[in-house]
Amino acid sequence: MKSLLKFLSLAILLAFLPTFAQAQHKYIHKSDGKEILVNHEGKITLSDDDKDIVAISDYGFFRFKVNRREVLIKAESGGQLSRTFYVRGRKKPYEPEGRAWLARELPKLVRRGGFGAESRVARFFKKGGTNAVLAEIQNIESDYGQQKYFNYLLQNHPVKDSELTGVVQGIDNTIKSDYYKGKILRKNQHKFLKNNATAGAYITAVTSIKSDYEKSKALRTALASKLPTHLLVKVLDASMDIDSDYEKSKVLQGVVKKR
Repeated sequence: MKSLLKFLSLAILLAFLPTFAQAQHKYIHKSDGKEILVNHEGKITLSDDDKDIVAISDYGFFRFKVNRREVLIKAESGGQLSRTFYVRGRKKPYEPEGRAWLARELPKLVRRGGFGAESRVARFFKKGGTNAVLAEIQNIESDYGQQKYFNYLLQNHPVKDSELTGVVQGIDNTIKSDYYKGKILRKNQHKFLKNNATAGAYITAVTSIKSDYEKSKALRTALASKLPTHLLVKVLDASMDIDSDYEKSKVLQGVVKKR
C-alpha cells in the first residue's frame, strides 16, 4: 500500500511539474529618481496596441511597479486574469485608474527594455513578415531589447534565405553593443554561414565589432564552416584590426588550417 501511495504521489508531481517549472524573470532599474521593477513568470501576450496584458499562461503572473504605483496581474487555471492596482502599497480600484496607468507605462517598458518581445515579433511577422519585424526593431531603444527581437525572429519564424542578408545587415547597423552583436551573430551562425552571400554579410558585420575578444570569437565561428577563398581573405582582413596578439593568433591559426 505504501509503495502504491509513493507511486501515485510521484505521478501527480510529474504531471504538474511543467506548470511549476516556468522560469521567473526579474528586472530592476533606477535612474533620474525613477525606480522600475518588473517581475513575471509564464508566457505573456500583449494587446495589439501594447497598452494591456491580454493573456498569461496558467499560474503565471506579471508585476510592474514604477515608483509608488504598481499593477499585479495573475493567471488562474484556464487563463482567467485577476488584476490588482496599488498606490503607496495600498490597494486601489483597478478600474479606471489602474488600467489607465498601465496603458501609459506599459508601452514605455516595451520600447525601452524589449518586454513582450516574443509575442510582438509573432504579431508583426504575421502582419508583414520579416520586413515588418525589422522595421519595428528600429523603435526598440536598447541593444538588449533589439537582440531579443532579432533572436525571436530567427528562432521562431521562417525567415527566407533571400531575407537573411538584410537581417544580418540590420543586426550590424542597429545593435551598437559588441557583446550583443557578437552573441546574436554566433547564436544564428548556422543560418548566416550556409551560403556565400549571407556569410559575406556576417563577416562584414563582425568587422564592425571593436572588442578583440568578441571579434575573434565571431571570426572563429565563421572559420568553423566551409568558406571559399575570397571569404577567407575577408576573415584575414578583419583579423588585422584585432590589437590583442593572443586573440589575433587564434584567428590566424584557424585560417591556416583552412588552407
